[in-house]
Amino acid sequence: MKEILLRYIIIGILSFLFILSCSDENHSITYPQFEGNFEFQSFTVDSIVSGTSYTTSPKLGDHNYLYSGSKNNYHCEFTLIDFTFHGALTSYPEIFANPDTVDSMMLKIYLSDESTIPIPDIFLTYLHSENDSIFHEDETIYSEFDPHGFPDTIGLGVFQLSEEDTNSTVNSIELIIKDTANISELLSYSDDMSKCFLLSSTETSGLIKMYSSESKDIFGQPFSVPELYIYYTVIDSTDSSYVSSFSLPVLQDVTLINPPNIASNLLPQDSLYISGSIFHSILKFSLDPFLGLPEQFVIKEDSYLYLETSFQDDSVTVIRAYPLSDSVEGSEHFSSVDEEYPVDKSIYMPTWIENGNLKIRIQSYLQYALTQEIEHFGINLQGSIHNDPFAIVSIVKPDSSFSTISIEYISNQ
Repeated sequence: MKEILLRYIIIGILSFLFILSCSDENHSITYPQFEGNFEFQSFTVDSIVSGTSYTTSPKLGDHNYLYSGSKNNYHCEFTLIDFTFHGALTSYPEIFANPDTVDSMMLKIYLSDESTIPIPDIFLTYLHSENDSIFHEDETIYSEFDPHGFPDTIGLGVFQLSEEDTNSTVNSIELIIKDTANISELLSYSDDMSKCFLLSSTETSGLIKMYSSESKDIFGQPFSVPELYIYYTVIDSTDSSYVSSFSLPVLQDVTLINPPNIASNLLPQDSLYISGSIFHSILKFSLDPFLGLPEQFVIKEDSYLYLETSFQDDSVTVIRAYPLSDSVEGSEHFSSVDEEYPVDKSIYMPTWIENGNLKIRIQSYLQYALTQEIEHFGINLQGSIHNDPFAIVSIVKPDSSFSTISIEYISNQ
């Protein structure tokens, strides 16, 4: 009886360890194999990976910053900000019915600590269109935006550096609108539920970073997002007057980047390029070498794809790896595409820079691909939204260097 009980206890412990070994958490098992029907195996395949890079139009709608100026031949001439008037029209209908009560309006944008250069002239223009929305932060790109294509616009002036605010630790630029004709005209578009403002600047050699509506603090709360205030006069029952205000929330905002014209012959052909807001790369390899695996297996988390890199520190640049969710045919090195290739972000492959190699954990991807739970189209490499969108990183093209896929798995054979 004791032997039977002991056997069940051992089986329970081994099953628990097996589950841990197959999870995505950072657990490890001390012993390389154990008695019973299950055992650990390892498998390594070299030089089966090929890669290409492609460029696409910069889209920064989900980034934490807005930009003005130039860096590395990327030019940030236009920024679009949408504020919604919907709630204000409901809460303050008398203000829009009587715009004469509005004393002023102020648009304030907060600056990143990295913005140490002199503030360039940034012009503010209100854009009116009969369309529901003038832009979409995830779709509008520089080459398709025409700032002169709007029949109704209002020039509102130039931003100034805000006076020091003892209640804030963040510097800001602001534009105060006091012209009654401009205020009246702007508020007269009551059918315009979102108020779209264009920030434009002349070319400059420097770059300033401004917090966008996506900016968050360490607790995940909005941090120093753009603000639009409306100040108006209130006359109470005693005929006394005072100034009150309300602010309008941001719907969306984005900086439209005019990227450099990167000729393929100016970049080394033996490298793959990532980030810089325009470069993605694709990795392809055959699953044939893995078809000899047992019928039933589970790939452990200690399974990686290794590629050679030319940089050592990943503290600044973060590379994301996702499975492609559709086939990519005829993609040549440095080809340009209108739309980014679709990826499956539900399957995330962590990456590291280690000993001069890009290390990609491919446990989940290979498990799903080999068991035909997903189709195997390859891997897309892209930069994180937290990377510098004006910096490009490269890894050595595996076709001209090396690649290693090393997996560990558990089978019942």
